[in-house]
Amino acid sequence: MQNCEKGALGRRLSAVGLILLVMAGCGYGEVSPMAYEFAHALYTLSNRQSADRIDEVTTKIDAAVAAGEITEREAGWLNDICQQCRNGDWSDAQQAAKRMMRDQVKR
Repeated sequence: MQNCEKGALGRRLSAVGLILLVMAGCGYGEVSPMAYEFAHALYTLSNRQSADRIDEVTTKIDAAVAAGEITEREAGWLNDICQQCRNGDWSDAQQAAKRMMRDQVKR
């Protein structure tokens, strides 16, 4: 398998794993206020199916990691949602973003 194909397969498996994790009820755990804002933006983006904004959001996620505003773990979750959007899995992306926000409510 070529490296490009391996990378795509890995991203797909990562996204599937994320979906299964969320669906199993494990959730995301606590995230920073900035990560919450990204989740909200991704929720809106996926609701509107705004494919033209995905790259802008991922660039901002990368910048937030570099600035120490979000963790690598949070960035991984957010980038998985971005990948769902790129794959056209709008509903799954919207649900994942919604779950990330919902998981921030103290129970």
